[in-house]
Amino acid sequence: MIYATTVCKERNRAPLSYSPYIFIHGFGIYSTCRAIYSIYEWSSDEKVCIPVSCINLVGGKCLIKYNRYTYGTHCRLKHGDRWRCNQYVQTGCKAHLVLDERLNVLKKNEVHHHAPPLYLRRIDGLYAKVEKKPNLSAIPVSYLKAAYKEYIKKVSVMTRAR
Repeated sequence: MIYATTVCKERNRAPLSYSPYIFIHGFGIYSTCRAIYSIYEWSSDEKVCIPVSCINLVGGKCLIKYNRYTYGTHCRLKHGDRWRCNQYVQTGCKAHLVLDERLNVLKKNEVHHHAPPLYLRRIDGLYAKVEKKPNLSAIPVSYLKAAYKEYIKKVSVMTRAR
């Protein structure tokens, strides 16, 4: 495994080590683009690489993505920055990370009581949150009727085949 980090321009963090290659962690392959970090945790004398990515949202906010969940800055502590789950306001989620200036995990609480949020990258490189509930009022009624008719046809064909 190649440990790779880069400087996040939004946070002005110094890298621990840099590699222009792709590194593999578990079943995932991560490229060393400008917003991917490696967080080093020490457990049983073994270095574990967990990638963290900076997500720049449409509104200009920068979030940290760690294990599929997003965290926003909460407060500065004397030994690092506290990042709390971005769903704190909506769900009261207590998950948080404490990171030092080199993005090492000093403390973490990863207990979430909600599904991870979904963000999609736009063409301009910014991320937008995908809402769970579709806005059906934006879809023309004629399209919904046609889709429903097609669904009924498929269901009736499937029931006849049995």
